[in-house]
Amino acid sequence: MMHEIMHTKFQPNDLKLNLGKGKTYDRNNPKHYAKYENKINELALKEHNKQPKIEEETLTAFRSALSSGILNTIMMGTPADKPILVDGVAYVPMNVARMFGMKEDARVRGYSRIESGLLGLPFQFYSYALAATNKVAGSFMQGQMKNRWGGLATAMGAGYLSVMIKTPDFAWDKMEMEDRFARAFDQSGVMALYSDLFYTAMSTSLALGGPNISGGMLNPKFPPREGTMGMVDAATGVGGAGVSITTDYAEGVGQFLNGEYGEGSKQIIRSLPFARMWFWKNQMNEATNAISRF
Repeated sequence: MMHEIMHTKFQPNDLKLNLGKGKTYDRNNPKHYAKYENKINELALKEHNKQPKIEEETLTAFRSALSSGILNTIMMGTPADKPILVDGVAYVPMNVARMFGMKEDARVRGYSRIESGLLGLPFQFYSYALAATNKVAGSFMQGQMKNRWGGLATAMGAGYLSVMIKTPDFAWDKMEMEDRFARAFDQSGVMALYSDLFYTAMSTSLALGGPNISGGMLNPKFPPREGTMGMVDAATGVGGAGVSITTDYAEGVGQFLNGEYGEGSKQIIRSLPFARMWFWKNQMNEATNAISRF
């Protein structure tokens, strides 16, 4: 390619070809043509050597990153799936950033760059959801699946089973069929991030005293609380898992300090890692209910 580029930049008369004294370039002369081509090769090689080189290790790492999600049963978000906000980087338009005294980014004109690890808080544990948005929802919509409806039925069945295992028996028995179907669809991962955004928006709206965005057809995952606790739930819902678990611990400690030793202990114990695993859920509930009576 570089050879052909040099052809477009240099004609025979532009080059000092050693054709002999007083002779001009003749394309039909094989010796003249060969000297011209050799000169073009020299220029192309010189230009090629000036180009920046990529280390073999860098090339191998890049290829591995591109192919890391292909045919994997366990999906993880790659740089191609995740927005830069996940890494705590955001760009603010200068018409807004200028009001806060922020400077224009040297590389991205018209925007100011913000870097903070706190910006990535809402995306904790979203690696699968972000990967599935491209690899599951994207492939489903584009017809890449070999058996589209078979895959959908399998995912819905697995999602239904997941919701049934994670939902307490008293809540499962009261759940309407519409909610069971919608929750199974959410857990199936078919729409990945989009269905999760829908339920988060619904919970946030209800926690802040707003309407049910489904028009009353569906219920949120958890009953909304009112007043100050509703505002706390709205903030933790948007803030992500780290903010949510910290709030749970703080609420338990607050109850304990206020003299509600049983309820405070119950809240803290149920928020511990692995405390709500399905295979000992009933035993954990019985133990914490017994503690809460003291």
